[in-house]
Amino acid sequence: MTMSETELMLKGYGLTTAELYYHMPDYTHVLNSFVWQHYDLAPDHPKLFEFIEFWQREIDGPLHSVRFNHRKMISRENGATWWVNSPSTEVSAQQAAEAEAQESANGP
Repeated sequence: MTMSETELMLKGYGLTTAELYYHMPDYTHVLNSFVWQHYDLAPDHPKLFEFIEFWQREIDGPLHSVRFNHRKMISRENGATWWVNSPSTEVSAQQAAEAEAQESANGP
């Protein structure tokens, strides 16, 4: 069963974006680019390296270089509050502390 994007993010995955530059098979002096995105785990990036190995094994255009960026969309801040990197859903530290205090006062 495949996990949803939200489940992946909650498990520590972040969005990895890679730009692969490769030589055109028929025109080796010409570089082209390909953009790849996938949820992956930093710092090892197993999905990215799996894709690069696939490219080297199956694609005719030899790789010139790979440039990538990794961004966690959800991360732990101070061990307690989930922060979402979106202006519409961002919660201030004071609001988070008030919510935690209210939860602990209400009990389970």
